[in-house]
Amino acid sequence: MSCPRNQDITAWLFGEAPEDFDEHLASCEACQEALAEAAETVDAVAPAFKPADAVETDKIPDVVERKKGPPNWPLALAAVMGLAAAVMVAIRPFEKPPVVEPDVSWEEPVEAELDALYDELDTLSLDLEDL
Repeated sequence: MSCPRNQDITAWLFGEAPEDFDEHLASCEACQEALAEAAETVDAVAPAFKPADAVETDKIPDVVERKKGPPNWPLALAAVMGLAAAVMVAIRPFEKPPVVEPDVSWEEPVEAELDALYDELDTLSLDLEDL
């Protein structure tokens, strides 16, 4: 089922529906079903939008301490050198590929056959005109 007023459901979920929508919702099965589906969706995504004060702060120090440790400059140096090598390879001048001349030895036999076919066509056209 579908109802022309089901676009008001999202507004209703956020408290912004028209005043008469509550009465409509009480009597419309299509809107009630759509509202149930929308409510399930909102419930599913609500945890992703927790306020900052609801974050579990007892886990934060573990993460921060885990990131402390010896400097990673050897790894960073290797990454920079790899990137520099990639850039040098990318910008080096490329050699032109060798020019390959096309093989045109087939053109003469084809042109000779075409000439013979045109001659035959002319002969047949003349024969048809004589009829």
